[in-house]
Amino acid sequence: MEESNQPKFIEERAFSDFFECSPDGFLIVQNNHILKVNNQCSQLFNYEPHELNGLPISTLFPHWMERVKSGPLPSSGTCHRLQGTTKSLKSIHVELCVSHSPNDSSLTFATVKDDTVRSKLESYISTLEREIQYYGAFDAIMEGAQIVDHDWRYCYVNAAVAEQGKTTKDGLIGRTMMECYPGIEHTEMFGVLEQCKVDRQPRSMVNKFNFPDGSLGYFELRIQPIEEGIFILSMDVTEKMTAQEALVRQNSKLEAINKELEQFSYIVSHDLQEPLRTASSFVDLFEREYSDQLPAKGLQYLDFMRSSNARMKCLIQGLLEYSTIGRNKVPVPVDCNEVVQSILASLQTLIEENKANLTVHPLPESLSGYREELISLFQNLIVNAIRFKSAHKNPEIAISCERDREFWKFRVRDNGLGIKEEHQERVFSIFQRLHARSEYEGHGIGLAHCRKIVEIHDGKIWIESEPGAGSTFWFTLKDLER
Repeated sequence: MEESNQPKFIEERAFSDFFECSPDGFLIVQNNHILKVNNQCSQLFNYEPHELNGLPISTLFPHWMERVKSGPLPSSGTCHRLQGTTKSLKSIHVELCVSHSPNDSSLTFATVKDDTVRSKLESYISTLEREIQYYGAFDAIMEGAQIVDHDWRYCYVNAAVAEQGKTTKDGLIGRTMMECYPGIEHTEMFGVLEQCKVDRQPRSMVNKFNFPDGSLGYFELRIQPIEEGIFILSMDVTEKMTAQEALVRQNSKLEAINKELEQFSYIVSHDLQEPLRTASSFVDLFEREYSDQLPAKGLQYLDFMRSSNARMKCLIQGLLEYSTIGRNKVPVPVDCNEVVQSILASLQTLIEENKANLTVHPLPESLSGYREELISLFQNLIVNAIRFKSAHKNPEIAISCERDREFWKFRVRDNGLGIKEEHQERVFSIFQRLHARSEYEGHGIGLAHCRKIVEIHDGKIWIESEPGAGSTFWFTLKDLER
């Protein structure tokens, strides 16, 4: 070998040894094509070295152009974190440090390091930070939050879950649900959890839970499938459910009592009519047989007896009607305009005799309710407005209605006598009168009927009134389900 070529030979040999023996991958790129790679680089991408020569650099680095060659050429030693593609098209994370030839702009030299471990570590740290933040948020909420893995083992619970379960966090985490609560696998809740695990669909339920100490709790559960297993958000609703159950029991008792009272009222009112008819018949018979032998005082006593029998008959009939309001009836669409107009037609004589003036504003045309009962409701209120008129004014009566959420809110206003505040609740009780029979007709049952009719339509009735200034009867009715 010539002496002048020996330094060049040594230099090339040293570069070749360094190129092949380096622990890092090396590659030389010319015009975006691979010119040469070392063994470390070819092994990293699962190629033989000769297989890569001449291939586009995008074969190994799909984002080479946009990350390395975009814009002005980077200065020597610039490093990039890229995704590379192996021969089997598997993505790997690499760190690529590039340098450009100062003499040939088409040449680029690069070292390649496997960055997979660092990327996984950073991803793990990021996930861990999110989980810490995630669990920290759950630790601060009032609801119970728990994660149960695929083997039914508690892998996370917050303080609220421990309190709800009458235990500690350490007493749950790492143990299975069956270990913590023996027999739980036979409950309805466990079946719902199993369904959630199988079909991966969220669930919600109210769980009635019997604790090992014999106590009972109710928990509203929202169940969500997650990668780790099942996430459960729980809220203690024991107080609410206990109150609801007590209310249901109380309502059942009240319904039974009401049915007994209705049956009692019906039987009493029905059975009382027979002796009343007998008494009335004997009064009539006595009068026919002995009227010519009785003095005027005796005939007056017979009139008193006949009048009392008639009044008793009306009271019994009123009690009978009261006991049957809403019984065995089916709600139907009711045109309240037609109902009121038919009532006014039937009361025409009473209206004319009292010179009453009635104004009826538009009313609901299809209210779902009990037709006969609604006729009785409007008729009682209209008759009372006419009957209890002021001595110095002709009756002025206005009927109107407005929508109030799910209710129809009616108003019947008059300019009559008015009712003192202390009597405004009493008038709705059965057989209660505010005036003597000699002053005003009636038996004290009409407004009791009104209240019951309104209540079976899920509404309420009340009065706004001042003595001498008239009264306004307000009542609400709700459309009943047909």
